[in-house]
Amino acid sequence: MTDRGKIKISEHQAYMPGTEGPFKCKNCEYYAGTNACNNDKIISYAENEKFGLKLNPSGLAVVDPNGCSDEFKKK
Repeated sequence: MTDRGKIKISEHQAYMPGTEGPFKCKNCEYYAGTNACNNDKIISYAENEKFGLKLNPSGLAVVDPNGCSDEFKKK
């Protein structure tokens, strides 16, 4: 971790919440609105509760709209 508590590039994870940097899940084509992601890989992480992710009642991954993942695809 850096002094400010942000994750270093060398400590990168496949998903990080918005508190870890200036990201924007909500600008991704997989962002399904209301803090939800419909990307299969991110849903798989949520099913296994990796990276602090969980599923919502609809079966989508609950994400931070300011978070980001390696699966990001700009809208």
